[in-house]
Amino acid sequence: MKRLFPFVLAASICALTACQGPSVTQIKPGVYKIVCTDSGGMSSTDADAKALRKEAIAEGSVFAGSQGKIAVPIFAAEQHFVEASITTAEGQPGLNDQANGASWVAFNYFFGVVDKNDPKARIPMMLVREVAQNRPDSANLGGYTVFYNAQPVQ
Repeated sequence: MKRLFPFVLAASICALTACQGPSVTQIKPGVYKIVCTDSGGMSSTDADAKALRKEAIAEGSVFAGSQGKIAVPIFAAEQHFVEASITTAEGQPGLNDQANGASWVAFNYFFGVVDKNDPKARIPMMLVREVAQNRPDSANLGGYTVFYNAQPVQ
């Protein structure tokens, strides 16, 4: 029972918090994706993104644990969306340079599910933010994407 408690607790936390959308999507055999989004609002912060990152990783671990396996991070993308205004500051039609609409964050977490005795499970991995931070997103005026790669813990 003590071994099951952390998984139940993590699943309950994910269910009660802002992680929305499909819980786990299989990309290919052994590789899965979880997308967590916040509820949006006038300002979504890096703290919101950090909370989503923790939720996604915890949900991945719970999912792998339910199969008697371990989740191994592969890649992640944190997308910051901005709903741009449709009028300029002067009231003219067009997109405002300083978007003043609502904003929200989505965290896309890709992970592998491996057996506990798999060599990949023995190497502790963590998601590391890419050096080129905050890449502008051409499809999302004012928004940006941050990428994370899995690297061995040193």
